[in-house]
Amino acid sequence: MHSGAYFFYAAPRAGTAGKQVMPIEGIDYRLVFASDVDPRDGLGLECWRGEQPLFEVFRDDAGRRFVVNLFASDVPLELLEAIIPTARRELGDFPRRSAFRGVAKPG
Repeated sequence: MHSGAYFFYAAPRAGTAGKQVMPIEGIDYRLVFASDVDPRDGLGLECWRGEQPLFEVFRDDAGRRFVVNLFASDVPLELLEAIIPTARRELGDFPRRSAFRGVAKPG
């Protein structure tokens, strides 16, 4: 949903597919794992109904926090409650920060 370098994972975590369908109250919602590296840095789990994106749970690696971005109105609370635990589990922990932040330059 954002401009920049954005692509879908074929297999974000061991044992999962890049796209999953989750039926809730008789409606099929599609879950799509994605990575965003510019301008944001992190992983996301998007929720779609048909061709309409509803929301994403995004693991913001730079800010070291999880955020929810809504792309539609009237998103059922039950849908968010069902998907947030999946997002926390599948998006994983934040990457470790390197103790060395500089780049060695030839002298």
